[in-house]
Amino acid sequence: MEESHYRSFGRNEPLAQGIGPFKPRGEPSGVIVRGGYLVAQWGEPDRVDMTHSVTKSFLSATVGLAFDRGLIPSVRDTVWKSQAPVYRLRLTASSEPGSELGHPMFLDPWNTPHNKTIIWDDLLRQTSDWEGTLWGKPEWADRPAQNSAEWKSRPRKAPGTAYEYNDVRVNVLALAATNIWRRPLPEVLRDHLMDPIGASRTWRWNGYDNAWITLDGRPCRSCLAAGTGGAGCSSTPGTWRASACSRSGAGCGAQADPLRGVGEALAHPHGAAAHLRLHELVPQHRPQVDA
Repeated sequence: MEESHYRSFGRNEPLAQGIGPFKPRGEPSGVIVRGGYLVAQWGEPDRVDMTHSVTKSFLSATVGLAFDRGLIPSVRDTVWKSQAPVYRLRLTASSEPGSELGHPMFLDPWNTPHNKTIIWDDLLRQTSDWEGTLWGKPEWADRPAQNSAEWKSRPRKAPGTAYEYNDVRVNVLALAATNIWRRPLPEVLRDHLMDPIGASRTWRWNGYDNAWITLDGRPCRSCLAAGTGGAGCSSTPGTWRASACSRSGAGCGAQADPLRGVGEALAHPHGAAAHLRLHELVPQHRPQVDA
């Protein structure tokens, strides 16, 4: 996968160095489950592979769970108002403290007038046009415009008005979700989704090597929502095999759905499910919000 990266994104985009783990990929593998029964499988369904942008679905699930628990009262709230200061992890104190006088001590992804108008719905739909750099990756460097003169100087589009697939901006969403949960997102996903549905224990969710922050006094790595530059989520087709059987009650015995309440809340017409589409723009009126 590392070689594939440098033959694609790493060759065609600026600042595309890998700063997270790449896992070698095997031959195609998969499973087919219908009606709760395993009807076909091929390859090595228990081998762990990078899942790249499938990770966006895991991220959107953690945001939906936050909405369900009231951590996000409304997806139309401006994001910056919910965000505490983010302090990057420092393992050693500066040997020359005076040399850093005046330098920002906190990460602030929302410190521009444009970014302060972004709502959760914009981040979830990839319509925010967020501006800035996160973990050494500027947003303009992800699938950049052909005209390099526009990379840093083009006019911003009002949040909610234009769709652009951009992994840096989705990683901003991951950092924002980590901030409101006050715990690593892999723990959230494990405790509230993967373990309750009976998924395997072999999936992992990583971030860049430089994406460490201090969260309530402990180190925490902000996870990625893609495999661009390395990291992201790794799982197996077999991760979902036992889950699909057990939740249907077929073959493995019937059981109550542990996520029934979450599913009902997110399926509500005014709930979060309609907003958790990271790969497509669904036209919808965006009300005016105060910055």
